[in-house]
Amino acid sequence: MIPPNLKINFLQPISHQLLSEKKVNISILRLDLLDANWGGNKWFKLKYHIIDALSKNYKNIGSFGGPWSNHIAALAIFGKLNNLKTIGFIRCVGDITKYPTLLTAKKNGMQLSFLTNDEYENSQNNLLLNNHESIYWIPSGGHTSLGIQGCEEILQLDCLQNELANFTHIAVSVGNGTTLSGLSKSCFDNQQLIAVPALKNANYLIDELKPFIKNKNIDWWFDYHFGGFGKSTTELFSFIDFANSSLQLPLDRVYTAKLMYGIWHKIQSNYFKPNSNILVIHTGGLQGNHHLFDK
Repeated sequence: MIPPNLKINFLQPISHQLLSEKKVNISILRLDLLDANWGGNKWFKLKYHIIDALSKNYKNIGSFGGPWSNHIAALAIFGKLNNLKTIGFIRCVGDITKYPTLLTAKKNGMQLSFLTNDEYENSQNNLLLNNHESIYWIPSGGHTSLGIQGCEEILQLDCLQNELANFTHIAVSVGNGTTLSGLSKSCFDNQQLIAVPALKNANYLIDELKPFIKNKNIDWWFDYHFGGFGKSTTELFSFIDFANSSLQLPLDRVYTAKLMYGIWHKIQSNYFKPNSNILVIHTGGLQGNHHLFDK
């Protein structure tokens, strides 16, 4: 596995009049700065899968995802870097040119197969339940013990070693919960985890993730999905513009924009006590901002 440079300072303090008025501090852990194309949490989620595949002499590695899956795009790039042929089973039918994430995967050599919802579920279940001698299969989003193990290391970055204990809250956007599970194992017990699902009707995640969550101090915010996974509104686009121009913070439309919108809204509503110190995990996905206003 080719490691990125983890020694740089990924912490970005945010300044704004609202934060001064409410006496709330925000720092962004800019994992997107790992790389312009795949930066974010995906290296942590895929790291041990790829190490495992290479140690077992696999030449092919495959996974599953939807048209907005940063996981799929990152796997294609990591496969190319490590001389692994990549295969993606995609829950999508129609014109893939609307989805820059899929175009990124294809450009980096991934063989894509497009499936209906039923075909997708059947394929993922069958391929993961059966052993394959030629292809190393990873579940959607890298949601395994190996993915969680990698995400435990996010809060162990050098730039956080003298800072982590100072944060009262750690906030992250949630898809399948792999990153949240890893964070729960490496944060301090007195820190409040904030989980903001990017998908609609995500309450099922509370029970589904119980076996993987160590820190039970989690506050779930289910109202910032903006219509569902990959869905956006004019209001969300306006907030992305605001964050970029006023906070010097680029956000992706699928995950981090919804997360930051929720945090900003909660600050405006006096949810956070004065002197709260919030660490926001930027999970990347900026490659998906191509054609941002195509709806």
